Amino acid sequence: MHVKEIKKYDENKNNYLKNYFKGIAAAVVLAALAALFASSSLDATFLQWIAEVRSNRMNDFFTIFTHFGSWRFLVPFGIFIIFFARRQIYRWPLSVGILAAYLFNAGIKWVVARPRPEIHPLVEAGFYSFPSGHTMVNAVFVYFVYRLVFNGSIRAGIPLALYSILMSFSRLYLGVHYPSDIFGGYAAAVVFVLLYYAIGRTYLKRLFSAKPNDV
Repeated sequence: MHVKEIKKYDENKNNYLKNYFKGIAAAVVLAALAALFASSSLDATFLQWIAEVRSNRMNDFFTIFTHFGSWRFLVPFGIFIIFFARRQIYRWPLSVGILAAYLFNAGIKWVVARPRPEIHPLVEAGFYSFPSGHTMVNAVFVYFVYRLVFNGSIRAGIPLALYSILMSFSRLYLGVHYPSDIFGGYAAAVVFVLLYYAIGRTYLKRLFSAKPNDV
């Protein structure tokens, strides 16, 4: 951001704090849902139900669609968006943010070390299950694109949100994640974004103080 943008950002401090606390509340609710499903039979019951209503066409669709949420797609697509971003200043937050989200997710997986579900999975998935990497990283990616590239446009936000939800559901449909993994993925995404923006604000303030004449 340029100095004028930083000043405008700081002028909206009250809105920032309000949104920050809303984010914390959302993360708490999502984490509570994850705990509810994980501590009961809801996780297994939901996956069993999905296994019973599958169809060949839906199997093919979600098997293909889920690949669009992997790093093999997000990395080149992210590079494309970063390259064509309206403002060059957005390229750094986008690229670093997505990489940091992957590392944040991997760290949680290592700590929790939850095995993958074994209720009729359609595809093989390695590493641990909680939280869902597809859910978390795609949610972070979608949010950054929504805010930084499309400047919070509702027209862009709706299809981006639908993409994120469908991506998460694809992991349930394929049987490689529990519902609690999905809720946990969204909770982790919210926490990550809050931390990322908090760190970003601190950095920008230091940058602003160091370069008061930068326009």
